[in-house]
Formats: sequence, structure tokens, C-alpha cells
Amino acid sequence: LSMKESLKSDSFVLKEAEEDLRKCYIRSPIDGEVLRIDKEEGEMVVVGLNVPGNVIMVVANRETLILEGEVDEGDIVKIEKGDSADVKVTALPEKKFKGIVKSVGGLPTTSSISEGGALFPVRILLLGNDPLLTPGMNASCEIITNKKKDVLILPYSAIGKEKDKYFVFIKSKGKAEKRFISIGIQGKENVEIIEGIVEGDSVIKGPQKVLNLLKEGERVKEKK
Repeated sequence: LSMKESLKSDSFVLKEAEEDLRKCYIRSPIDGEVLRIDKEEGEMVVVGLNVPGNVIMVVANRETLILEGEVDEGDIVKIEKGDSADVKVTALPEKKFKGIVKSVGGLPTTSSISEGGALFPVRILLLGNDPLLTPGMNASCEIITNKKKDVLILPYSAIGKEKDKYFVFIKSKGKAEKRFISIGIQGKENVEIIEGIVEGDSVIKGPQKVLNLLKEGERVKEKK
């Protein structure tokens, strides 16, 4: 072989060696810490097969924890990327965490379709860096789709419905007076009242079956 051919051969061997060396390193696609190692030195790992038997390790970034959940089809239309959320973690019931909706799925999950419902995936980015939080914890959240200040609100137990109209009973001179109302934002426990009553009105609360039996002009007593 000539000197030139020998140099090319050595260069090829060097590149092969460098490629083999590169394959010896395992690089995580994200920054974070190793939470679990599933393989030991000397074990065979089949490259390219995404199956549990070939998971080498689990890496997570605690600074960017994502809550993955499902929302009913009736509520998904109200949720937008960027909405704020209040998150409660089952293991930390005394604490409340803040989050922001990172993405809203455009298709329902396959499991929800097979069960007869339609649930859409939602991903929420948890804000802050609490060392007590760890991947795999169970949590629930309330997504805030709208917010108003200085409004009148009533619990659902105070509101009745007659055909397509909502109403309440107020105590006036010791008797029940029926008032039809217009509602606004509906929360988990309370409803915004736009018109029909004013601040200071004494509203009679249910249970619902009691409101349904209550009549206009019927005498009522305040429960102590």
C-alpha cells in the first residue's frame, strides 16, 4: 500500500472506532435526575424497541413537572391553553399548587370512547419547584376558565329551575317571595347572579326538594 492509501485506511478505522465509542454513551433527551435504573452492567439492550423490557432508566426534571389529566367533553370547550389551575396532590392534602394549561387535546382518549364517554387529555405545567413533589403522584385540579370580582354569588342549593328559567326564594316580611334570576359564570359550588336579587336580600337555601315544595307567600322561619 502507498502512504496515501494507508492514511485513508487508518482514517476509516479511526472513524469506525469513534462511532463505536459514541454508541457506548447513553444520553438523555432532557435535563434532570435519574429516578430509577432498570438495567445492570452486562445486560443486553435491544435498540429501537419501545417496550418496558428495554427501559434502561427513568429520568425526570422536577423543575418542569407536568400534570396529565382528562376533562369531560362538556367542559373541554371552555378550556384554553394558558388558563390557570389550582392543583391538589393526594399525598399533600394541606398544600395547594398553581399551574397553567400547557396543552389541550383535540381528540378524546381511546379508553374513554370505549367506555361510552368522551374524555379529552389536558396537560398542566406546575409552577414553582417544590421538593416534595415527585413524578407519579396522583393529583386533581380546578381549571379557572373565567374570573370576575365583586359579583353576587349563590350556592346551587339556593337555586331552583322552572322550565328554562332559574329562580330563588327570598324571605320578605316572614314569607317566601319567588324571584326569577339570570345567572352568569357557573363554578363548582357557586353561581354568579347577574340580575333578580340585590346584595342584602335574604335568600332561602335548600335542599332542592324543599325548594320544589315551597310556595309563593308561604311563611318561613330562619333556622338557628
